[in-house]
Amino acid sequence: MAGDWIKMRQDLRDDPAVVQIAILTDIDEDTVVGKLHRLWSWADKHTTDGAAPAITKNWVDRYVAQSGFADAMASAGWISFSESGILFPSFDIHNGNSAKSRAEASVRQRLSRKNRDDGVTGVEKTAIPKPFVRHVLNRDNYTCVYCGTESDEATENSRKARLSIDHIIPETRGGSASVANLACCCRKCNNEKNDRTPEEWGLEPAFLQDGVTYKDGQMSQKNRDMPVTKSLPEKRREEKSINTEANASVVRATKKCPSSFEVTADLMDWATEKCPLVAQATETATFRDYTFSRAIGDWVGAWRNWMRKAQKDAEAGQTKRGNVSSHKTFAQQDREAGWARWEAQTNRVHPDRIASQGVVIDASQNYLEISQ
Repeated sequence: MAGDWIKMRQDLRDDPAVVQIAILTDIDEDTVVGKLHRLWSWADKHTTDGAAPAITKNWVDRYVAQSGFADAMASAGWISFSESGILFPSFDIHNGNSAKSRAEASVRQRLSRKNRDDGVTGVEKTAIPKPFVRHVLNRDNYTCVYCGTESDEATENSRKARLSIDHIIPETRGGSASVANLACCCRKCNNEKNDRTPEEWGLEPAFLQDGVTYKDGQMSQKNRDMPVTKSLPEKRREEKSINTEANASVVRATKKCPSSFEVTADLMDWATEKCPLVAQATETATFRDYTFSRAIGDWVGAWRNWMRKAQKDAEAGQTKRGNVSSHKTFAQQDREAGWARWEAQTNRVHPDRIASQGVVIDASQNYLEISQ
């Protein structure tokens, strides 16, 4: 009772046991295979382990319409008879639920390996040369260009590796394996980006190192004569030329937004169109106050990514009462981390945390004790 199909070999006709049955019954091998199929199908439908009580040789001969067929199968070792009935040897290997499950699993695994090797889109994927991998990791200073996740050489050579190499333009979209189309990317961003370009995904590379720029889907580096098999100099260049829509002035890469950065009317129009749920003035003020973990030179790109992130948070946090973000910005996370450190040292609830919950604080009273 294992389904509506049975497993049979393609070369069953040439099996010596089939030839023996054909000789003993004086019929051709093709007819023997047909009668075996009929008998095995009956056993698969009406038995679970290949044992059928009260079935005799005469019944088998009558069921397949061939005299002596049961004795011929017994002589070949493909059936046995006893007073209790008949038994098909090794039934569970070729038929039954477990055998069919194994056969189906084998087919799934074979197709999965083929899809993995060829890609579900039919585009054959090529391995990235190791010198290119080392070059990209060093060029991007072991930092995800999309979210700024940091790592180092020792971590990436261990089982705790967090980074991968992303094809900026996916191979399935015609992207090459050249270093200009490769970027250092954390595994989370790589999985989320999937088979999309940065523009389609909504996040462009913004956490770039000195001398590295991104434009029109390509990464470029000022020092073009450096072989890809060598490491980049550890010392950063002090200045970086940034040619952006806002301005083309030479600015120094910093961890905090410089005062010279200006949100132009074009940027505001872009944010109004692309990020309608974002309060531009509030997010820009938070952006200027935030201290990044890495020095940034492309502040236009960083500002746009900040607005995209705020838009995603706003969309995720929408409720029936209005568009309220349930996610916390980087600045909010840093502020609450400071409250937690203060509370751990004083064993009291920070007044700003109480105020953020809508509780009015009496300055003449002590802060609330943290309950044990």
